[in-house]
Amino acid sequence: MSNRLAHVLEAKWRSGDVNTNDGRDFSSLNLDERILIGLSNAGYRIPSPVQLDAIPMCLTGD
Repeated sequence: MSNRLAHVLEAKWRSGDVNTNDGRDFSSLNLDERILIGLSNAGYRIPSPVQLDAIPMCLTGD
């Protein structure tokens, strides 16, 4: 199963009461424009809660 398919299936199986993030998208994470383009081309629009927490820490080295 491809990562993209897994992402689509994961979103489909979530119930409506699950809050996956606070409305932020990948552009709010101060990622390089090339990464944002790649994410968009791959079909990723909204980061998971883990990504919202982990990406900023990775970028600062904490």
